[in-house]
Amino acid sequence: MTYNNLWIETHAEIRKIVQTEDELQELKPERNRDVSFKHVSKLYIRYIIVYRNLDLCYDQVIHPQKRLLIRKLLEAVIGRILELKHEIVNLDLNEFTCLDDVLADLKITPDKIDIVIPSYMTKERFEEVEYWEEKMAEVKKKITRSTSDKEEKTMDRKEAILLLQRHERARQGRLRAKLMNDIRNQELAEKRAKTGEKAIGEVQAVIRIQRIWRGHLTRKNIRKQRQEELMFIGMSAPTDFPTVYQQKLEQISAFRRELQVEYEKHYQAALIDCKEEIHVTEGPDLTERMKDEIRQWFWKEKEEQGRFPEYPSDEEGGSNVIFNPEIADQYSEPETGRKKEEKKKEPEKGKKDKEGEIEEDEVGFRLQASDFFQTIKEADQEFEESEPARGKKILEYPRNPGIEKLEAFCFAAFGIWSERDEVNNPKQSVDRGILAIEKRKEVEEETRRLVDNIMRDELEILKAAVERDKGKKGKISKKRKKGKKGQKKGKKKKDKDLTPDRTTESLFEELVVNGIIKSYPKVNLADFLGDISFSGGQLRSGKASQKTEEDPCPGPSDIRRTVAEYCILPLLSQELRENTPNVKSVLFAGAEGCGKSMLLNAICTELKATLFDLTATNIVGKYPGKSGLNMLIHLVTKVGRLLQPSVIFLDQAEKTFVKKVSKTDKSDPKRLKKDLPKLVKSISTEDQVILIGNSRCPWECDQKGLTQTYQKILYLPKPDYSYRYSLWKQKITSVGGEIAYPHFDLSSLTKISEGWTSGAIVRSVNETLTEKRVLQQKFKKLKAGEFIIVLAKCEPIYKEEEDAFNSWYMKTPLGKKKTKLLEGDDDDKKDKAKKK
Repeated sequence: MTYNNLWIETHAEIRKIVQTEDELQELKPERNRDVSFKHVSKLYIRYIIVYRNLDLCYDQVIHPQKRLLIRKLLEAVIGRILELKHEIVNLDLNEFTCLDDVLADLKITPDKIDIVIPSYMTKERFEEVEYWEEKMAEVKKKITRSTSDKEEKTMDRKEAILLLQRHERARQGRLRAKLMNDIRNQELAEKRAKTGEKAIGEVQAVIRIQRIWRGHLTRKNIRKQRQEELMFIGMSAPTDFPTVYQQKLEQISAFRRELQVEYEKHYQAALIDCKEEIHVTEGPDLTERMKDEIRQWFWKEKEEQGRFPEYPSDEEGGSNVIFNPEIADQYSEPETGRKKEEKKKEPEKGKKDKEGEIEEDEVGFRLQASDFFQTIKEADQEFEESEPARGKKILEYPRNPGIEKLEAFCFAAFGIWSERDEVNNPKQSVDRGILAIEKRKEVEEETRRLVDNIMRDELEILKAAVERDKGKKGKISKKRKKGKKGQKKGKKKKDKDLTPDRTTESLFEELVVNGIIKSYPKVNLADFLGDISFSGGQLRSGKASQKTEEDPCPGPSDIRRTVAEYCILPLLSQELRENTPNVKSVLFAGAEGCGKSMLLNAICTELKATLFDLTATNIVGKYPGKSGLNMLIHLVTKVGRLLQPSVIFLDQAEKTFVKKVSKTDKSDPKRLKKDLPKLVKSISTEDQVILIGNSRCPWECDQKGLTQTYQKILYLPKPDYSYRYSLWKQKITSVGGEIAYPHFDLSSLTKISEGWTSGAIVRSVNETLTEKRVLQQKFKKLKAGEFIIVLAKCEPIYKEEEDAFNSWYMKTPLGKKKTKLLEGDDDDKKDKAKKK
């Protein structure tokens, strides 16, 4: 009931969003970028909240028919979020969108817009992913066995002597400790004998234990009261639920997921049973009624026109057009008619009228048309609309009165999805009332096709009989009128398959043996700790007024959201990949320790993707020569499509396009210079494949080749104060450290660590908070100064390196657009030139 209510509330919010979008479409195009940015970002935030609710509903709702509608709506909302993201980037000219000021206007907390990666796609691919992981483990075992057989473990004389000395020192230490313990015991016994002290009695021992235990309880209560006081005045965050309740919630969620699988099997079985039952019970009666209606149509046309009509072909709709002439256009146009019309309309935007005036769409900003928005509308109507009404929109054949009464009674009892009374279905099992109506439409369509074939022959017989009556030798024509064939699609030139006779398993094994396909550590995107930038929106507005080129530093949550929208969400399904703005390649640029490799591993983990490593140092000496390189590219593209979603990775991406290779570099980094752009172009909208590159010095190469290969460039800057503060706090507490504010000065530690990357902070925490140090916290409080010792050993980001990154980023395509906008050479000058 909880998730059903959440679903209903989410649909109410969807209706409000749809109404807002319709109103924005009716408004005149907006010339002010800031106003347009506010409108689009508010829609974007509201869609993210709806997406989070739908994802939770789909994960926990067990009704199989409800889950179909939720799934349809969920994917449409994801597609709309991705479309709005690209529109926001075009308005703000920044890949990382800072939304703190918009969140404040909407009175929404930042955690509400953190994108959660849906797990339903990876669950559906569980068996496939498990199979290939086992295959990789088997191949690696073979490799380790072959290397272990060749290499025999030996120990030289020096290592053997050191090992013996180590064990001898340990033996002597144990003997010395035992001897000292015996001496202490003997001295204590002699002291008691001299003073006449007796051993502690049972009563005294009990009193001493009680005293120690009371002191422990008192100190524990005082610490608890102190923690409650800090929580009350807002100096400490409230603790989470006890582990018992968390485990119980996880068990209930897991149980509901098991029920989903079981109910889905029942639903698939019910689809077959229900259809067969309708075929047997209603099929013969439906066939006779259709024949009678079509015969009446024959003779009616004969009376009105003086001859029998031509029977519509299957391509034209058959007898369906006879009873529903208004749907004839659906069969005359192909399925993609709507999309083609929209594509035809798109070039017309911005053209001049006959009088030389410029259309409104060219002047300002307006939301672009979206197929996903139409799907959201249809899903919302399906949620509100009754099943009989939707069923009767397709077929209008005369029905059995008894069946109509049964349907009316069924939906009077059950209602529509939004207000359905499910008292009779407490277990949320398959609803056979809805299922029967859905299957009855399929049975009617199949029966109609069979009846059409019979009635065509009967019509030919009638025509032949009429001709004989007129005195002509009529013959039954065996030829049937065929519908118009669709135009042949142009043949697309296919690449030559260099491995036509090899199986996927053999190709996979070859790439694993050569180290091209690699395993990766399991890291979730949520492990990239941190919050949003709490001052980015204000800095952005100030930047616009002062005309400065520097962008506000994004927070970790902003980075997570952008990475999810470019690299993870579009690859979740084939439909999303085909209909969303296609991002084929992404470059992560930043200093060492900014989180580039962690983001790569998170992308692969969330997608359960296959990772191909084409780094120059990894492919050196493998597949030599031009033919070998062609084979390598062919294997990567072929296996990547077979095992999609796939991620192709390039570390030190700038070296591929470097102008002059160092003599000491033997890896031949320019080997993929010509083939890498071709590889990106070969990735079609149907391929769930993406190229990801990492770069520490992107300015050391030819910028034209770099920007042509990578469509999106994400610069990961050094962390600001809020980022470092949240990272220190979350990382210390996650390892097991306790931050006691009177003793631990977290603010000073955050200030001192300015200039260091997040990787240096994580390393400092991991090396400082060892297992031994975590246990010592009860007796020795943790202090901020302990982390500075390890932090000082790491290299910070110097100002020269930061300036080099900033100046390089302003030379990227997005940076150039921003420079032109700040100089006033963007929209205003174009409009003035066109008006002249």
